Amino acid sequence: MPLSDFEPATLLPHTPPPPNPTALMWPRQAEFQHAAQFNAQTIFDELDESLQPEVYLLGVLMDEAAAPGRPLVCVEPPEMALSDELVVAIGARDAGLQRLREADTLLMVLPDPDALTTPTARETEVDRERRFSTGLRAALQELLAIHHDQHDDVISFCSRPVPVTGGYRVSTVLQLQGRAYRSHPTIIPPDESAGDSVDRLAVSLLDAAVFRFLVEHRKRLLAPDPGLGMLARHHDPDELLRAAGRYFMDTPARLINPEKALLRLFSTCNTLSSLRYEGNDSRGGMLISRRGHPNVEMLLVLTRPVALSYFPAVRKLLEMSNEDISLLCDTDVIYGLGRPTGVYEPIRHDLFFVAFTQHFHWDLLHGGRVLMHVAYGQPTLPKPRVNRLNFRRALEKVFKLRDGAQAERLWEVVQEAARQKRGTMVGVSTGARAEAERLRTQSTLLEPVLPTPLLTRLVTSIDGALLLDVDGFCHAVGVILDGKSRPDRGTPTRGARFNSAVRYVESSPYPCLAVVVSEDGMVDIVTRKREE
Repeated sequence: MPLSDFEPATLLPHTPPPPNPTALMWPRQAEFQHAAQFNAQTIFDELDESLQPEVYLLGVLMDEAAAPGRPLVCVEPPEMALSDELVVAIGARDAGLQRLREADTLLMVLPDPDALTTPTARETEVDRERRFSTGLRAALQELLAIHHDQHDDVISFCSRPVPVTGGYRVSTVLQLQGRAYRSHPTIIPPDESAGDSVDRLAVSLLDAAVFRFLVEHRKRLLAPDPGLGMLARHHDPDELLRAAGRYFMDTPARLINPEKALLRLFSTCNTLSSLRYEGNDSRGGMLISRRGHPNVEMLLVLTRPVALSYFPAVRKLLEMSNEDISLLCDTDVIYGLGRPTGVYEPIRHDLFFVAFTQHFHWDLLHGGRVLMHVAYGQPTLPKPRVNRLNFRRALEKVFKLRDGAQAERLWEVVQEAARQKRGTMVGVSTGARAEAERLRTQSTLLEPVLPTPLLTRLVTSIDGALLLDVDGFCHAVGVILDGKSRPDRGTPTRGARFNSAVRYVESSPYPCLAVVVSEDGMVDIVTRKREE
């Protein structure tokens, strides 16, 4: 049940639904779902508005005697309809898991009836319960991926199911938009079935946030009356994101130096970014890899490596680094200065870079891509310079364009153009071919072509705009856009590129918009005033 591509998620009011004694799973299931949905929106909208999170509760009846006549599968909210084939598949899979659990329990040999009171027996039962709930979670995750997610291009993540009083085992399911989720880079290929295993690696900040969200809401399901006062006991979403940042930053440590995996790189980098040296902000970089890495050239070797936890000494060494030369770290100590060399294969996932950009700001990079930005201890995903949802809304307003493939082609061009450091402009018009002919003396005409990312980088390196039609085909490059000025449009505080775009959009006889990328990094979507 994905939300519209063009409408942002609306935060739910703080008024929870009342308990329902006739609810199928437990009386406060609606209150729990309501609060979980609110939490998801505040957390994941902070990371990426296009993720459009939806939360529902999926209950599987495991004790028919405790709930005679009730359905095998129950969903909250009820309007989150599951397909019949999914319900049948869940029933078949869960019946098999239940039989395995019963057989596993029968194999447990106890010396006497009081043996369950011994620590060893209790631990064994805990292990069996965890193994069963983990298997059930994996089964639900797999079935949702096959019978549900593929139809709507969403990705569902399940917590380990928890038994509730009504005979159901209930899992919190977090659903995110698949395209938005996959757009964020990862250290290693994501495994959507990893769930809440304690041994899993967080492959991205987003993945870590999903993990922390599921773990937190599983804990809440284990409360005596799950859902009671859940909205009143509002949990700070920033704290969950900080926990996700700490968890994600453990991944480089565990990949490079497993023996030192508890070093807590996240808090270490926060502290280093906060320290000044003779009044200077922390600026520079730190390469994190094992010693002797083939893609690291050592320029200086410390005879006595400095412990990474010795912050004043590390901060002093950081002052010697710059854009080209970095501190060398093996997650435990600083052992020299050096620089990257050769061609690094990101599939190795054993070479990371921490860039200290300004006071209390730092980034984690892998393979040249920013994985996480941290400001004043608060982690975020790297934001695109132009907002995807705003661009999609502009396409709908100007061109009534709702076709996903067309919009995605235009978005890919705009996203690549927004990376142009010297600034550029992209015009989209229903009359692109005619406008290219009219402006042929002040542009370079092309045979219509769908720009690839490489082609977009090349053609935006020259002055002038790209001129695209609404299907994403480029008809001209280096276009000098013209138009009549209006006293109520434009601004002297912006450059010539922005004001040229305003004049062109307001004067064009065709529906059009322009995306302006300024040299100062600002990105504007320009439409006619009446459309704004």
